[in-house]
Amino acid sequence: MIPLALLNARMSLKSFERWSAAPMQPLVAAMLSQFSLIAPLSTKEAIRYQILGAAPSIIHFAGNLKYACAVADAQKESSSGLADIEAALKDRKVWLAASTHAEEEDAIIRIHKELKNWVPRLLTIVAPRQPSRGHAIMTRFRQQGFGVAVRSEGHQISSNIDVYMVDTLGELNHFYAMVPIAFVGGSLVQGLAGHNLAEAAAAGCIVLTGYHIGHFQEMVEEMQKMSPLSVQQVDEEGLVDNLRKFLTAEDSYLDERRAAADGALRAAASGVSTRVWELLESCILKKVLI
Repeated sequence: MIPLALLNARMSLKSFERWSAAPMQPLVAAMLSQFSLIAPLSTKEAIRYQILGAAPSIIHFAGNLKYACAVADAQKESSSGLADIEAALKDRKVWLAASTHAEEEDAIIRIHKELKNWVPRLLTIVAPRQPSRGHAIMTRFRQQGFGVAVRSEGHQISSNIDVYMVDTLGELNHFYAMVPIAFVGGSLVQGLAGHNLAEAAAAGCIVLTGYHIGHFQEMVEEMQKMSPLSVQQVDEEGLVDNLRKFLTAEDSYLDERRAAADGALRAAASGVSTRVWELLESCILKKVLI
């Protein structure tokens, strides 16, 4: 039999309740019995796996691999065609609204409009969670009188552009690396469940996110333990206030906040890859070689 490992294992309350139901529980227990290693993200999830039938002897903690992956991704080279964009951003005040959902886009438009009163040459970069919605978002901004450039259409960021639409796949980390401030979406509206904050922090951004972030709340709390300035949770009003503060602040203040996010992320990532490898070696590879 091939040894199986479940890494960065999550178990939401919703999944736990569904899998605990009478028709499913015996099947889930049989499935979990086939694993040689389960590395959950928290004690709470470890308990849920054990209740569902996982043997305590196969459950080990290693940390969150999302931290380690974010650090590795931040070290990758930029994709082609970004040098001109980076040059265009140098003399603009800019922030990035990343992984936004349709429910949040009216708020992003209102926020951009409000911030323009304080920062006339503001550039808002929007990277929707679903790039296919980029054209619809562009239309809504243009209806408000804003100039919009679209990444997939090769538009340049000229002086009359207010919004840059990143409607491409695989480039978000590169845009994180080009901006000082990032709002991680999927978080402003009740019913959403957040997105990975580690990528923005690893790129050295000031990280803002909403309160509706599901299991990513654990990531926020862990990073804030490392540094209270690493991540800030906001509602729409708080997002406006914080963006206005950061966009009009001195570079030294921004550098302090950016360093806090990056430092907290790297502290959380420290040793994770090594611990995961050691668990794989002891629980999986040794069994293969026996």
